[in-house]
Amino acid sequence: MKVGSNRRVLVGLLVGLVVIGMVLPPSATSISTEEEHQSLVEPSYLWFYQSGLEIDTSDSRAVMEEYANVETGDYYVIQYSGFMTADRLKGLENLGVSLYEYIPYNGYVVRMDKSAVSRVKSLDYVRFLIPYYPALKVSSDLLERQVVKVKVYLYPDADFNRNLREIENLGTVYGTSSRHRTVNVLIAGFQMDGLAAIPDVRHVVEDLPIVVYNNRAATLEGNYDAQLSSISGLYNLLSGSPIDLTGLGEVIGFADTGFDSGNPTAGHPDFFGCDRDRVLAIRAHTGVLEDRDGHGTHVAGDALGNGYVKEFVDGIYDPCDADYTHGYAGVAPEAELTFDSCGLPGGGLWVPTPLVWEKQYADGARQHSNSWGPTSVQNTYGPKAKDVDTFMWANPDALVVFAAGNDGPGRNTVSGGGNSHNGLSVGAGENDRP
Repeated sequence: MKVGSNRRVLVGLLVGLVVIGMVLPPSATSISTEEEHQSLVEPSYLWFYQSGLEIDTSDSRAVMEEYANVETGDYYVIQYSGFMTADRLKGLENLGVSLYEYIPYNGYVVRMDKSAVSRVKSLDYVRFLIPYYPALKVSSDLLERQVVKVKVYLYPDADFNRNLREIENLGTVYGTSSRHRTVNVLIAGFQMDGLAAIPDVRHVVEDLPIVVYNNRAATLEGNYDAQLSSISGLYNLLSGSPIDLTGLGEVIGFADTGFDSGNPTAGHPDFFGCDRDRVLAIRAHTGVLEDRDGHGTHVAGDALGNGYVKEFVDGIYDPCDADYTHGYAGVAPEAELTFDSCGLPGGGLWVPTPLVWEKQYADGARQHSNSWGPTSVQNTYGPKAKDVDTFMWANPDALVVFAAGNDGPGRNTVSGGGNSHNGLSVGAGENDRP
C-alpha cells in the first residue's frame, strides 16, 4: 500500500464517484444511557436480515414449537450474554463448535454435533440456542413468487458438488462459484422451502438485475482546485512540501459495463494521451471487453480522465503540461486503472463479487469503484454488502466504494453494496437529478 501525499487522492476520488440524486441517511446515534448499553450486552432478540425475521429470544421453547419437526442438520443459532471473549471462543472450540456468521445481536450461526448441544446450553454465557431453521434463511416473499432467480450461499466447508446436485433437483442452475460457495438458480416459489431445508445452505437471496448508477455527475463536479498545490495551497504537514492531488502512483479498480474500445494499449486520449498508457488490465466477465453502453468509460473518466481531448481541441493550452484545470479531467488524472468488464449484451450488468476486487487488488488497486446496484431500492444488508465486508476483512488496506443509488433523497434509499459495514457508500448532498 502506498503512503504519503498520493494516498490523499482518495479524498478527491470519492467526490468523483458521487451518485447524483442521493442523500445519505444520518449515521446512527451513539449509546447515551445505561439502559441502552445494557440492551446490547443482554439483547432480547435476534434479527435474521436475509429472511427479515426477528425472533424473541426470551423463550426458546416457543420458537422451537413453531418450527417443530424440521430437519436442520448440525447447524444451530446461539445467543450469548455480555461479550464474546477469546476464552469463550476457545471454550466453544473445545466443545467442537464452529462459528460461521454473526447474527445481530450477540448471536452466531454455529455448527456442532448433536451430542454437544446440552453442554453448550449449560455454558453460563449462552442464553439462547435453537436449530438454524430453514425459515430463517430465506424471505417469505420469495416463497410467494411463481418463478424467481436466487443466489444460494453454502458454508465454506460444505461439500459443494453434493449440494449442487441437490439444488439442481429443485431448479435450473445458471451460475456457480465453488470458490465463493455460491449457486445461482432459477426456481419456483413452491420449491423455496425445499431449497432452504438443505442443511448446508447458509441463506438464500434474490438475484436482482443490476443497472448503472452515477450517470448524472459530470456537470456538477468541481474538483480541479484541489489537484494543484499552486491553486489549493495544500501542503504536507510533516515535510512542509506542497501536495499535488493528481493520483500519481495510485491504481483504481473498476467493475462496470466495459472500457473504451477494449484495447488495453490504445484508445481514448484522455486515458492514453501524452504517450502514457495508464491502463494496466481489462478483463471480460461477460464475453465483451469494450464498452457498449458508455457508462464504464464514463465513470473511469470521472475518476482519472486527464482532459487531453478538450485541451487539444481548444488549441490554447498544452494538453501534456500537467495543469488539468482547463479540460474535462477527472479527480485523479495521473492514476492508473484496472478494469473488469461486466456489461450484458441486452443491457445491465453481471458482476461476480468479490472476484473482481480480488483481481483488481492483484493488479495493485487499493480503491475499488462500483457505480451500480439493484434496479429497485434494497435498503438491506444483502449479498453484495456482505461481499464487500468479506473482501475488506481479508484486505484491510483496500477500500471498496459503492454508489449509494439513484433513489434519494430520503431515508432508507441506499441500495446494494452501499449497505456494507466496512465499505464506503457515496451520494450527493445537493443536486437536481433530471
